[in-house]
Amino acid sequence: VLPVYAYTASKQLLFEHYEPSGGPYQLWVVHCLGWRQGLALGVVLGSLPQANDIDRCMRTLHLDFRMPNDFMPVTTRNMPSTLNATGAPAFDYRQPVTFTVQDASDAALDCAISFTDIKDTGWFLVGFQVADVPQMVPKGSPLDKEAELRGAMIKCPVGAHCLMLPESISLEQCSFVPGEDRRAVSIFITIDGNAAVRKVTPKKTLVRCDYALTPEQAMQILNSTDKSSPLMRSLVLLSKTTEMWRQRRLGND
Repeated sequence: VLPVYAYTASKQLLFEHYEPSGGPYQLWVVHCLGWRQGLALGVVLGSLPQANDIDRCMRTLHLDFRMPNDFMPVTTRNMPSTLNATGAPAFDYRQPVTFTVQDASDAALDCAISFTDIKDTGWFLVGFQVADVPQMVPKGSPLDKEAELRGAMIKCPVGAHCLMLPESISLEQCSFVPGEDRRAVSIFITIDGNAAVRKVTPKKTLVRCDYALTPEQAMQILNSTDKSSPLMRSLVLLSKTTEMWRQRRLGND
């Protein structure tokens, strides 16, 4: 017999006894009030059964590592339906073919890539774009404060990810959705014909992603016989460049 405190449906505190009938494999969700003689005193908020499937395991991990699911009311109540960019106008980089390569489970398309020729030089420009969230989320706003508390976006292998910002921002307004203009911070790497880095330049840009690819789709394009499309050329050049970079860094291993 285990004495516990619990909340009733009307939010009243109730003292009762718990008769363990389901065996020891149960996880209690408890709000700890303090310690008495080495024992914890708390309010039972609920319980989880034995984690014998993926969904239950993920619920247990979320609780164990304090991964927040819902956003605070002050954040959602004051959140505008559409975010407006602030700061200086961005460099227009919507013309080059731009794409993302991420797993199908990654709904937040947070990194876009471009690979273009530098005319009459034999050199190339590799562009890595990430969403310019600070231009969209005002510093010190409820959105900014909650993102700071969360600290990072946690990508779970199954189920919903633990996002820093609400879905309408993380998965839409600050995600490289194909065909939509997005503010970005771009790192442009100038390389020569042997993939040697000649210059690295950061810029605030305006980007329009053309394709959202999974790794499997990217491999299908690389292995196809159609070599004429701009996307195919970008993927082939990017693949060869990364192979040369890897070989220089790690050798032939």
